[in-house]
Amino acid sequence: AGIGKTTRGAKVCETLRGSRPLFWRQVRPWDTAIDLATRVAMFLKALGRTGLHNHFSVSEARELSRIEELLVEDLAGLRAVLIFDDVQYASEDAEAFLSLFSRVLQVQRGTSALFLSRTAPRFCSQREVVLEGSIMAMTLGGLDKKSSAALLTDAGVPVALINRFTEAAGGSPLFLQLFAGRGAQEATAEGWNSVATYIAEQIEP
Repeated sequence: AGIGKTTRGAKVCETLRGSRPLFWRQVRPWDTAIDLATRVAMFLKALGRTGLHNHFSVSEARELSRIEELLVEDLAGLRAVLIFDDVQYASEDAEAFLSLFSRVLQVQRGTSALFLSRTAPRFCSQREVVLEGSIMAMTLGGLDKKSSAALLTDAGVPVALINRFTEAAGGSPLFLQLFAGRGAQEATAEGWNSVATYIAEQIEP
């Protein structure tokens, strides 16, 4: 948490904006396969690809097999990038769609997806990563000590605390920002409290 996954996705969007169609979806624990498929269908409709959207408009049947066929047709020749953030929160049902979507992308050229997750998504196998190369896995390692110290220094954190905070943050940009967020005068107590609260809210559950 806080290592920079969402920031990496935002940078991808910043780089590609204007040259390729972009889709962003933050995955929520209550999202279903149909929720995600409907969002993707609306995105594709905006690009003139209406097969999946028309299916949802007229059909009560929502079998994933039919959705897969329509996705293959709608994505043909499209150079879009779809980003799914917080994939670690995906329910089993939502994962079924993400797995299907990943499968569809592997049999066509042009469209790509970025799955941002705190843990390796269960639908990405080592066979696809290591042997086939159809999925690229990237682990973010955080900032090095020099960059961490520079961030804290720029934020006005007292020199006496910089090494301590750098070690405690472990390179996490978010932890560093939380340590530095209260300014030089309150850095010690408020910085630790902010990080502790974030861990309790976002990581421990």
